[in-house]
Amino acid sequence: MRLRPYFGRCDYEHISKWIKDERTHRLWCGDLLPYPVSQESMEGLLERDAREWDGHGFIATEDDGTPIGFFCYSVNAADNSGFLKFVVLDPDLRGKGNGTRMIGLALKYAFAVTGVDSVGINVFDVNQGARRCYEKAGFVLRGVTEAAYRYGDEEWGRCHMAVQKAQAADLNGRPEYLYHGSQYRFDVVVPHAASGECERESQRAIYAAETLEEVIPFALPIRWYPDSPEGRREFTCSDGVTQLQYGSLDPDGVGYVYKLRSDGFEKIDGWQWISRQETVPEEVIEIRVRDYLDRVTFSEEARKISELLYGDGKGRSDVLER
Repeated sequence: MRLRPYFGRCDYEHISKWIKDERTHRLWCGDLLPYPVSQESMEGLLERDAREWDGHGFIATEDDGTPIGFFCYSVNAADNSGFLKFVVLDPDLRGKGNGTRMIGLALKYAFAVTGVDSVGINVFDVNQGARRCYEKAGFVLRGVTEAAYRYGDEEWGRCHMAVQKAQAADLNGRPEYLYHGSQYRFDVVVPHAASGECERESQRAIYAAETLEEVIPFALPIRWYPDSPEGRREFTCSDGVTQLQYGSLDPDGVGYVYKLRSDGFEKIDGWQWISRQETVPEEVIEIRVRDYLDRVTFSEEARKISELLYGDGKGRSDVLER
């Protein structure tokens, strides 16, 4: 996906086809344009926006140049903030992450090129799809003006949303997919309480990384020993190697790596991403412990447990006392 300036004679026809009914039109621009929109009224709106707010129109395109979305962007020099408006996407391409990617490019332009500290956007509260799109791009709700607009028998509130530069920093390099490791098999990945060394590593969330290899240690089925409420397990990861201090690892066991879309995740440090929303994986990859045993080291205690449970000493209660 790419961005380029809006060219009225070339691009108006696309926008007019994306606005298929009056309700969609009102969700898009309220009463700022008559319905149905005409090229003359569209040009007049953009001229006023440029004159009064220094606003400019942009078209998002496929890599082959096909227009798929539109928005306007302006800068308020008084408080060094940007503002997005008149956002619309080809309806045939919705629900596939295209809206989030377009907003991500808009934010990249806003922060990297225009140098603003924050970017705002307004959306009617009934437009839940658009609001979710903006939230995935990093926008946070700042306030709601109740009953700001009436359409027929409906009253719509106006949600005021904003994203700070620091919150959107990860958008410049956001991968399409992330990976989550677990020793358990699920159809839906849900947030869970983590146990880390600091606050950001101890949140109730889905933790993920940018490569499959980074999450292999968390996919290995390292069990508590004994496998009971009083059992314990301890392991650390460094440079792709898992150091098992205490617990058991069945050499014939399996674990799972979940391939997840990155929408809804935020980066919290050099390699970890988190999401607080459950997500359906794009793919579940089963891994066999034996394929990764060369990347696992055992403490003396862990080695003895392994011998007791899976090695020649299986069934001998004196192994741990040697």
